[in-house]
Amino acid sequence: MHTSKSSDEPYRKLLDIFTEDFLNVLGSSDWPSAEMLLRSLVLRMISFVENPKSPVPSRTFALELLGMVGSGILELQKSARNAVRSLDATDTDLGKKLSGLVEQLETGEIELDQLVSFEGPYRVVLEFLLSRDRGDAQLRSAQGYHLMQWAFVLCGSREGSVGSDSSESLYTHADLQHKLCNMILDLSWLEEHADYQTPSTAQGRLASIVLTLSSRLCRAFNKIFSILLTSMSSEHSTVKSRGSRSVSALLEKDPSILDRNAHVLNHIFRGMNDSSPLVRDSALKLLSDCIGMRPSLDKASYDRIIARTLDAAAGVRRRAMKMLKDIYLRNDSLTLRSAIADAIIARLEDTEETVSQLARQTMEEVWFTPYIGLALDSQRAVEAKMKISAQAALLVKTAEAGDATGTVMETLIRDLLRSKSASAHAGVCKMIVNVLFDGIVDNSEIPGAPEQSAILCCLAIFAKSAPKLFTASQLERLEPYTQNLSKEDDLEVYRSAITILRHVMPHLSTMKNDFLQKLQTALLASVSKLRKHELEVVIPCLWTIDGLLHNTERLINFLASALKGVYGARSVDFSAQPQGMGRTCKLMAIAGHLGNACDLDEHTGLLKAQFPWYKGNTVSGLIAELLCPFTSPKNPLPIRESSLDGVCMLAQAWPKLFLRQDVVNAFDIVFKDRVPSLEEVLLSGLESFMVANEVNAGAQDAPTLGSGVASGNERLGRTYVATDHDGASTSIAQRFLPQILRLALQSIDETSLIAAKVIVSINRQGLVHPKESGPALVALETCPNTAIANMAFVEHKAMHSKHETLFDKEYMRAVHQAYEYQKNTVGKVSGFTGQPPAAKMSLTWEVLKSGKAQVRKKFLANLCQRLDFNLATFEAEGKGDDHREFVRFCTENLAFFEYDRVEEIAHLLTAMEKVFSGTGTAVAQAIETEVLDLHVDMVNGLNSTANDVPAITPSQPAVTRIHPNRLHQLAVAAQICSFIWETRSYLRSLWNMAKHMTKAKNTTKDTNRAPNRSTTAPALTEAYLQKMLQIASAHTTQEGEQAICRAFVEMISVDSEVKVGTDEEQEGDGENGYETPYDDASNKSGSLPPSGGGRGRKRKSLGGNATPRKKGRPSGRRSSSAGLDDEAFMHDGWD
Repeated sequence: MHTSKSSDEPYRKLLDIFTEDFLNVLGSSDWPSAEMLLRSLVLRMISFVENPKSPVPSRTFALELLGMVGSGILELQKSARNAVRSLDATDTDLGKKLSGLVEQLETGEIELDQLVSFEGPYRVVLEFLLSRDRGDAQLRSAQGYHLMQWAFVLCGSREGSVGSDSSESLYTHADLQHKLCNMILDLSWLEEHADYQTPSTAQGRLASIVLTLSSRLCRAFNKIFSILLTSMSSEHSTVKSRGSRSVSALLEKDPSILDRNAHVLNHIFRGMNDSSPLVRDSALKLLSDCIGMRPSLDKASYDRIIARTLDAAAGVRRRAMKMLKDIYLRNDSLTLRSAIADAIIARLEDTEETVSQLARQTMEEVWFTPYIGLALDSQRAVEAKMKISAQAALLVKTAEAGDATGTVMETLIRDLLRSKSASAHAGVCKMIVNVLFDGIVDNSEIPGAPEQSAILCCLAIFAKSAPKLFTASQLERLEPYTQNLSKEDDLEVYRSAITILRHVMPHLSTMKNDFLQKLQTALLASVSKLRKHELEVVIPCLWTIDGLLHNTERLINFLASALKGVYGARSVDFSAQPQGMGRTCKLMAIAGHLGNACDLDEHTGLLKAQFPWYKGNTVSGLIAELLCPFTSPKNPLPIRESSLDGVCMLAQAWPKLFLRQDVVNAFDIVFKDRVPSLEEVLLSGLESFMVANEVNAGAQDAPTLGSGVASGNERLGRTYVATDHDGASTSIAQRFLPQILRLALQSIDETSLIAAKVIVSINRQGLVHPKESGPALVALETCPNTAIANMAFVEHKAMHSKHETLFDKEYMRAVHQAYEYQKNTVGKVSGFTGQPPAAKMSLTWEVLKSGKAQVRKKFLANLCQRLDFNLATFEAEGKGDDHREFVRFCTENLAFFEYDRVEEIAHLLTAMEKVFSGTGTAVAQAIETEVLDLHVDMVNGLNSTANDVPAITPSQPAVTRIHPNRLHQLAVAAQICSFIWETRSYLRSLWNMAKHMTKAKNTTKDTNRAPNRSTTAPALTEAYLQKMLQIASAHTTQEGEQAICRAFVEMISVDSEVKVGTDEEQEGDGENGYETPYDDASNKSGSLPPSGGGRGRKRKSLGGNATPRKKGRPSGRRSSSAGLDDEAFMHDGWD
């Protein structure tokens, strides 16, 4: 069998073989005792599973065997159904009766009287065996077993009374008992006294199967299945995973279990929310199997699967998306498809590249590929129109999810139209656009009859991502929607229509002038009524129209009118005339948008004629000179906000303005005053400038304005290029980066998000040294706002890959900044978050794992050094308390990092032990001397020799009087050392490091392998968190400080990692918690030196005894677990 003699593997294999053999003959008339042996085995396995003291390996083994037996029972049920179908339809009454018994067994409504009756299956089996070789001892033994079982059931020894109260029934049972007595005394009695036709082989076998299915083992299937389901909710991940696999095997064997057990799905759903990625993935796979067997489960489970697309584990996200794709293709429900599409589209921006690629591929396959080859003007035009209309309805509903979804849809469509299948995808998109335009007029053409606003919103997405799909006639149909602003609801329709016109018109050469003039007039008339959100699309559209009509004078006059209003407001006292504030703000917004969207420098003279005091030569300079004075603190806040917003919009288009002194002064005032609303306006302006000028994926699609399609070039919506971008970007980064970093780290709201975007953009463009913003990115990775954390993670990862050796020098500063961020901004100094706990710096560790192992080892070593302190110069107040919180933050992060190699954990444990062995010893000595007042005296006084034993005797009282400041100092020091040691002990137990740390020299193969997490991880984690919380809360009172000092001395003195107890206790020790310090030489960590001033050795502080007494955890009495009573267990839920 190729197994080690010293292991238990041979016995395990033998048990598997025996079990398989018994299952192979289960239901056979020749081997009836197989049921009894399997029943005893199942009884023992259930006791293992249900006993909380059973080791995890024993439970997983028991679950595997239970799953095997359950599969055998299902196989026997399947054999019974097949046997019934194989019987001839015109079979005898006996065949019909056996078929009826099989049906009753399936429904669970079998009548026991029919089983034990003289015409029932027991007699059939006995006659079947008698008709064969009478000299066969095995068959004679089987006859005896069936006969005794028949009598046993009839008499109700374990099954209860089978008779009724009627005299007729009592007479029948008495007669049957008499016959059974005769058969027991003489096996040939049945053949001599019963006149029945000899059963056929098929009937004999079916009767035997019926008897087995009615046995206690097969009736226990529901209990077995329930135990397997319950195991999926165990606190141990390996037990959950094993239970999930066993349930999956049973479902594959018989999918009808799902119909009979509706609660199966609830257990699977709970597993999908488990703390272990392994269990969540197994639960998803099990659900996938269930859906494959019962596709009707799609609608009941798709929303649960959608939730898993946001899972922390990339593998779980990928599996969820694959399942959703299959569900999408199987169902036509608009609501279901829209929800799935929205979930998968969101993954296009996933930080894991494999997930984002799968999302893009999935959307291409479900949204576009199925419609390639369709044509709206072909012979199958009706069918094609129905399919495209359904797809259009889906796109409209998905686009309604929000602006973020629309942006991702734009990116998806743009990418598909640049792929190898661009022409095919363009054909599909063009058909969808045509259907959507038809739906604007008659929305009944689209399934679900969506609103006009939703249809136009979807068309706007296509206009921004694929403007060449539109025609001039389609744009002309939008004219009515650009003029009606009578109701608030019309704004959304208006905005979408203008967006379409704005992006599509530069790509068309056949636009009619009268249409353009009419549109221009309508837009100019509506500008004063619009909010900023609408101005962002209307004014760029006006500039596009101007490029086609070349009547720029209208825009110049419009701008001059707005500027005159702004200029006239310089002398207005808004506190006395508040009614003029709204008008001035509107004029500033119009001027800013016009300056941003339009290049009017060729017409500067026309404006200078109306503003003769202006000495510059650019329109943007004139607008800036008018707006900057309004940013002064003497103006009302709304005026300051509008003027600052206008200046930022100007500078985005004309970067040279960022270098103007009045603009710089305006920005400096904002950062100096620290008014949140002004800071948000300024940050938004800087973010738009930085992000817009990064490499734009769609820049190459922009045509050249005015060159004409005939010449081969298309018109652009604007003609200028911001050539001063580099100088302006560098100036902003160098001058304002510290303030931007401050804003990013001082909150977790929208302002922080905008500031984080600016920082990321500055880094992408390489405008500053990585060390200037790197620590801030590490801190932002710990932000509770996932948008901020993920953004910082992506940029940090990119920086680390480019500047790993340079950036690793800043990690200690980054860790401290992350701690300060958590303490001052988030308000929580703990190093973990969520349940189950995850390290707050987990994203930072993921970045480190993507680089060199040496950098990770250096990070761990340096971090452990930062935990250390010098007791002689340690300040308890202020810095001391802060260092305690910093150590807690760091150690809890170290505790919950996901380590990939044994070597990393071993290196970390060694570094932590080095810190503890040095500083911890000094702290313990100080506590013993000053707090516990322990002194070392020689037993023999002055005549002592080298072999004399020192006696440690306490003075009275046990806890001496000590200055409160000194007590606080020692208590804080004890807390810090306790944090370090508890984390070290937790990591050692969690990752099963004892076997690695005790080896004199680990091989490369051992250290490079992945560590194995303990099967008791949840219990270990719970115990660790409770201990850390207990330590952290010990400094609130003097009594608490004295208690932590005593506990620390006890911890450092007691060897609690060594326990001498029974084998059973040793086997279960690791499941109840984790151990703390040790001092046994045989179990000492290989990382600790054997000598050197006590370094690496746990000290023994003994009080009151001349002879040292070894301490350890007391071993309890051996607990004997009695086996479960078979009869009691049978009556306790097997049925």
